[in-house]
Amino acid sequence: MSGGDVPARIKCIQLRSGDHIDVSDHLTVIVGPNNVGKSALLGSAWQLIQHTGGQQYSPLPVVDHLDLALPSREEVHSRLALSAELRSAGQYEDGLYYEDHFFGRGVGATPLSQIDAVLSSGPEAQHLGFLAQHLAMLLQPESRLGHLGHAQVPNLYQEVPTGPLQKTWADRALEERVQVLAMRAFGIDLTLNRHGGAQIGLHVGRPTTPEPAVGQPSPYIAEVASLPLVAQQGHGVQAFLGMVLTLMAGQYDIVLIDEPEAFLHPPQARLLGEVFVDLAKQRTQLLVSTHSDDFLRGVLQASASATDVTIARLTRPEPAVNAVAQLPPAAVRGLFEDPLLRYSNILSGIFYKGVVLCEAEGDCQYYAAVLDNKFTRAEAAVPRPDLLFTQCGGKDRFAKAARALLSTQVPTAIIADIDLLADRSKFVELLTVLGGDPTSLSAALNTVESALSAQATKPDRAFTRYRIIERIDASTEPSMSPSEVREVRDLLRSRSGWELAKKNGVGALPSGNPVDAFNAILAAAKSVGLFILPIGELERFHPEVGGNKQTWLRQVFEESLYTSSPEAEQLLSDVVAFIATKQ
Repeated sequence: MSGGDVPARIKCIQLRSGDHIDVSDHLTVIVGPNNVGKSALLGSAWQLIQHTGGQQYSPLPVVDHLDLALPSREEVHSRLALSAELRSAGQYEDGLYYEDHFFGRGVGATPLSQIDAVLSSGPEAQHLGFLAQHLAMLLQPESRLGHLGHAQVPNLYQEVPTGPLQKTWADRALEERVQVLAMRAFGIDLTLNRHGGAQIGLHVGRPTTPEPAVGQPSPYIAEVASLPLVAQQGHGVQAFLGMVLTLMAGQYDIVLIDEPEAFLHPPQARLLGEVFVDLAKQRTQLLVSTHSDDFLRGVLQASASATDVTIARLTRPEPAVNAVAQLPPAAVRGLFEDPLLRYSNILSGIFYKGVVLCEAEGDCQYYAAVLDNKFTRAEAAVPRPDLLFTQCGGKDRFAKAARALLSTQVPTAIIADIDLLADRSKFVELLTVLGGDPTSLSAALNTVESALSAQATKPDRAFTRYRIIERIDASTEPSMSPSEVREVRDLLRSRSGWELAKKNGVGALPSGNPVDAFNAILAAAKSVGLFILPIGELERFHPEVGGNKQTWLRQVFEESLYTSSPEAEQLLSDVVAFIATKQ
């Protein structure tokens, strides 16, 4: 605990499991699968922030305690002077007070005794206690609605503007910044009515008549009054602008926000993530819990700046036991810098209980369909595993994608064609990233490589000549068709042992030591979540279907062939079992 003339800050959240989250002074994003305690974490943190020394409370879910840095007493008195009036003990219109107290000027504020203000500040204090209403806020999805209803025009002789609408009323530059965001998010104009008497209203639209000086008669006044209020708009508009204005007003040191993406479409959720990063550069510390990969993408998009952004992934490996994997700011910026991660859905995996990386989108579609079919047929009410199938643009990117996912402790499995082994250096790198020991497989790799090199073939002159003539003579057309050209070109190609292995799997290897070595490699890779197809490639699950991969996929889905491959089902069962061991 430390004092000083600084804003109140959460420094660390200690979990009941013994893990902890180091909270950024700017923006901390809590992510993870469903039902792991993200909302409970924020709720518990809020209870502890408000806790007073004399209170007794039962153990809270998820959180054990908070480490807080609180302002000095001098700083607290200075801050309270901006939003409250210090009144002596005595009888007032609102009641009898036995102690000197701060009377809040904001809507809904409750009186705060000077003694409580002292006890909730300085180096001895452990919680914000009664100061929380002035220095901190919890924004939950439903409670965010209604933040932009009518507010009273402040009496500038006796008080300073408080709350989002009053601060916007007093600051036209703030109004302009909010207008820009409203246009970016929803394509709407905003107008703050400064001509409505004692009431402040935020309206959608903009009058065509120029705004007059306050008190001067003008058609502008009726025109503004006829515009619809933001408080009457849909939940998405209210929630977005309510959060943005609350943060821009800068009234609070700490703001906890649960599911900021609630009520928002993906583009608005992504923009909100960018806005939060920008606003976190100011005084307010943001602690956000989200289920939205769109919001997270917005955070990553804006995280190239120097803002201190950290991401903590919360999981629940056992009932009532939470674990945390946290990405520090430098690692968050590293995620942004990689186009593979920024523009794919790989990082969406942090919201799932596991990720399965594949070489291409078609592979993902096929394996997801096999898994869905398997659990649709299940006799018992067994839920489908919470897995994300995603591609990473080929074998070369497996290691980078796996490294990013494992940094947040997302259980990760990889399904790859057999020719992953053809590039030994890439296989070794990937196995190492996954936690395997490639040195123990050196002899086995040598054996397989030697055996497949011996299987390589070159076109036989006499046979190739015979087949080309046969192909040409099969038609009387004066020109060869593109398909005929491809067939002739294929006849002229040499075939490596790995190409044969893709078409024949382990059958391309001679029996004995090569097969034993290959099985040893598969077993070692499988133990760390790398599933190499012993049949060679995806298409060999249904060898009766021909054509290129897209043609193959179309027929497999149109004829529901994916429902009748025991080998594919067994592979997915093994993948699910592996992911389960890493929860």
